[in-house]
Amino acid sequence: MKLEVMLMSGQSMALDVKEDALVRDLKHQAQQELRQGISHLVRADGELLCSTSTLAEAGLEEHAPVMATLSRAKLVSSRRSVAFAQGDGRVVTWGAFHSGGDSEYVQEELQNVREIVASGDAFAAILDDGRVTTWGKPEAGGDCSAVQSELFEVESIAATSTAFAARRADGHVVCWGDAEEGGDSQRVQAQLYDIQLLSASAKAFAAVRGDGQLITWGHPSSGGWAPPTVVKTLHGQVKEIAASENAFVAICPSGRVVAWGDPDSGGDLGGAATQLAAARVRAITATDHAFAALLMDGGVVAWGHSYSGGDCKSVQKKLYNISQISASMNSFVALRKDGVVVAWGNTEVSDLRDVVEVSASSGAPCLALF
Repeated sequence: MKLEVMLMSGQSMALDVKEDALVRDLKHQAQQELRQGISHLVRADGELLCSTSTLAEAGLEEHAPVMATLSRAKLVSSRRSVAFAQGDGRVVTWGAFHSGGDSEYVQEELQNVREIVASGDAFAAILDDGRVTTWGKPEAGGDCSAVQSELFEVESIAATSTAFAARRADGHVVCWGDAEEGGDSQRVQAQLYDIQLLSASAKAFAAVRGDGQLITWGHPSSGGWAPPTVVKTLHGQVKEIAASENAFVAICPSGRVVAWGDPDSGGDLGGAATQLAAARVRAITATDHAFAALLMDGGVVAWGHSYSGGDCKSVQKKLYNISQISASMNSFVALRKDGVVVAWGNTEVSDLRDVVEVSASSGAPCLALF
C-alpha cells in the first residue's frame, strides 16, 4: 500500500509499505528515505500513532497522509562518559571504556532509540518498540539481563547513581542495578502499580500512583524512606515530584509543598515553610543540594544548602514576575517576563537582558536565548 509521509517543512514522500507492517516499520522506512530522524508519526486527524500498532490498527488506508515530527539530537552524560543520540535514532558514545564510553557490543541493538538515561557509570536506552538496551558498568545498572523479559512497552526511565527504574505503559515499575540505591524494589513492589510519576535522587526513587499515593525505596539518607508524617500528609494528594541529590519534594494539587530526605539537600523546608504555606506553588526546580519554587504570583522561594542556591535573599527584590527557572549543579537562573535574568547560588551570571529563554545543565551554568 502507498502512504504519503510529510514533514512540517513541506517535504514529502510516497512510500510503498506492506499492509501487515507496523507503524515502527513505516517510521524506519521514512527515516531512510527522507534522511531525517523522526520522533513521531501523526495521523491527519492529529492522532499520535503507536509504534507497535499495525497500519490497519492505526487507521491508515491507501494514500493516507501521515505527518512526521523530527527527532532532536541529544547529549546525555554519565560521570565519565557521553552518549550522543542522533536525530535518526542511532547512538554514538565516548569516554571511559567501562563506564558507558564503549557501546560497540550493543550497537546492533541501538537502532531507533527514543530516549537515553544515564546513571553514574552506565546508560539505558528506550527503543521505539518500548524495549530497553543497557551498557556500562553492570553494578551501576549497565546489565539489565536479569529483568530483560519484563522490560517491554517502557515509557520512561529514572536513574540513581547506580540503578535504573523503568515505568511501563501498564503502570508497573521494573528496577535493576545496585539494590541499596534503588535497584531492588521488592519491599514496595506490591504497591508499584498504576504508576504515573517516577523520580530519582542520587540513591533513591520516588513514585506516584494514579490515586496520588507516594511510594519510595532505596537508601533512606537519600529520600528512600519517607517518614509516616510525610506519607500521611501526602496521602492521595501528590501532583508532582522534584529531586535534588539526596532529597525529594512533592507538590499537592492545593499547591502545598512537602519535603523529605537529607536536610542539607533541601529535605527540610526550614524557614521556607512559612513562605510556602502562604503561597501556591506552580513548579519546583532543583540543583544538587537545593530547591527553588516558582509561585503562582511569579515570586520565588528557595531552600537547601546556600552554596547550591538554597538562599536567594541577595536577589530576592529582583525575583518578581518570574516566568521560568532553570538549574545547574549549584546555581539557579530565573527569567522575568521583562526579559531580565536573575541568578543565585554558585554563579557569575549577571546583567542579562532581552532574554526569551534560559536553560542550564550540570556542565553549563546558564544558556540564554536572545
